Amino acid sequence: MANPFEPADLGDGGIRHEVNVFVFRWENAVPQYLLVKPEPKHEGLWRPVIQPIFLNEDFSAAALRGVRKETGLHGAPDLVAPRGAGIEDIGDLRLVGWPFGYFHAGASQEPAPRPSIADYSWDSFEMALLALDSRVHRQNLLRIHDRLTAA
Repeated sequence: MANPFEPADLGDGGIRHEVNVFVFRWENAVPQYLLVKPEPKHEGLWRPVIQPIFLNEDFSAAALRGVRKETGLHGAPDLVAPRGAGIEDIGDLRLVGWPFGYFHAGASQEPAPRPSIADYSWDSFEMALLALDSRVHRQNLLRIHDRLTAA
């Protein structure tokens, strides 16, 4: 598989579409969110699972691929996909982050992250929101949380 960060994968005009997947589980009827922290040489900031969306790839397939690749979690998840995407411009690069929620039903199965992931944490909505540095990730977490907790 090609390096997902190569310029050829960014699309026309330096636009990169990616999924921002918030793996969640229910504890006492309250969602807990899985955040990962890559090794400092990669970025070292708490974030959701992130994967590029390849040309002609289904967004759901990218979300499943990302969770399996970064966390080692498998199974038949229930995906939540609210409308809208977060957009962030970084220099000449435009990142478009499409939010997904990934319900992890196997409470006994803990993640087995890939080597470039230094740590992971299950957090409440409030703690996860505070831990995220990216405005787009915070917006996407709000979208997911709103969808999960809507009456």
